[in-house]
Amino acid sequence: MSSKKLIELEEITKSLPNFAKMVAEITVGETQTFNMDSGTGIQIAMFNDKDIAIARGFFSKGSLCPIHSHSEKEIIIVYEGCMEIRFDDGSSKILNQYDHISIQPQIGHCGYAVEDTWFVAITLPASKEWPHAK
Repeated sequence: MSSKKLIELEEITKSLPNFAKMVAEITVGETQTFNMDSGTGIQIAMFNDKDIAIARGFFSKGSLCPIHSHSEKEIIIVYEGCMEIRFDDGSSKILNQYDHISIQPQIGHCGYAVEDTWFVAITLPASKEWPHAK
């Protein structure tokens, strides 16, 4: 990713509200920030209906999202970069470019960006909390 694109991404994320404080739902195609323990994370809602929700995401190098779980199955596919998925039992899995992981419902997990990372996240069925789309 070019430094110009990273600068543009940084400017976009500075102007977005904190994900944890969002009240309004987002529409498909809009961006929002992730609530991160460190670093920067954004998502772009791609699709959302009752059966499936899909979003494209970006974590800057060194970013860590909080440990969380879902009522839904989540699939994460890294298409650029490297991310470590950490589980609440202390285990982890490294996802390099084109790697994916399927996380079962109620399994605590978080993502750590080993380098700038672009990924797709899918919930099955669609998550009630993420990435809300009208």
